[in-house]
Amino acid sequence: MVVVMLWVMILFVALVANVGQAVNRRIALQVVADTGAYSGASKMAEGMNHIAYANGVIQDFYGLATWAWAVNTAALSTCAGFDGINNAYKGAFYAMDIPITAINFGYGGWAKPGGQITEEARRNSEFNAWDLFPGEKLEYDQWSADPELGVILPSRDAFWMVNLDEVPTYTKTPETDYEAIPPLGTTGHQTQIQPCLTVCGLVPCVIPGSWDFPLWYEKSDKSSKYVTWIATAPATKSMMFSGYFGGVPKMKAVAVARAVGGDIEKGDYRYVAEMVPVKRVQSMGGFIYDSTAPGMLQMRRMTH
Repeated sequence: MVVVMLWVMILFVALVANVGQAVNRRIALQVVADTGAYSGASKMAEGMNHIAYANGVIQDFYGLATWAWAVNTAALSTCAGFDGINNAYKGAFYAMDIPITAINFGYGGWAKPGGQITEEARRNSEFNAWDLFPGEKLEYDQWSADPELGVILPSRDAFWMVNLDEVPTYTKTPETDYEAIPPLGTTGHQTQIQPCLTVCGLVPCVIPGSWDFPLWYEKSDKSSKYVTWIATAPATKSMMFSGYFGGVPKMKAVAVARAVGGDIEKGDYRYVAEMVPVKRVQSMGGFIYDSTAPGMLQMRRMTH
């Protein structure tokens, strides 16, 4: 009887140890996923802050250009004077537009190799995995067609951090301390046509002039862009009687974060990272496939 009871107690101890191992492994994997998503969203917030700042500078220059334009119009300035204002504005615009484009592409989307958002998420995940899963190789994804995860589709553009378009002409007032004034306009527009003074042969004359003004940016897709991070840990042996208990199976953990608090269109560079529920990126609306769930579809609602 003592031998039988001792064997039963050993099995109970093994069961507790193995379950504890699996639970601890699951929690550790969620930590890896959480740090990946949050650090990726922090890098996204950093990039969007850079873009918002540069976009605000463009609007400041547009506001200043309207004042210079009004002064030249009141002084009946030459066409060359208006050309100078237009060229100065375009120079300032492209000085901001080039870094906006470079940052937007450099921070990158979910499919871009070497994008700073993805690399920051991977770097932090691997740092934590080195400590929590020593000697193991974890895998990382940003979307999955697996119904056990609720079918998570890409929640960002493939190659760009955020989708941008120039604001529509005659619809947006620049967010600037230098209030835009007529005749260039209180709302941004891409083409300005008005008379200006020039020389026709040897005689001064007035002709209609036309100037193009590239405008600042707005998000073309108003929905939030999420950083989805899926961490996968391989199967491993149980602490005790692995052959009997079957070992610890492969596990997956998902975390989602986004950048909030700022506004690119308004030049507000106060973006920060925020964790959000996973169901926001799931195609199955918070449900997942579970082979142990009752019913024909074997679906159950997520509980976390």
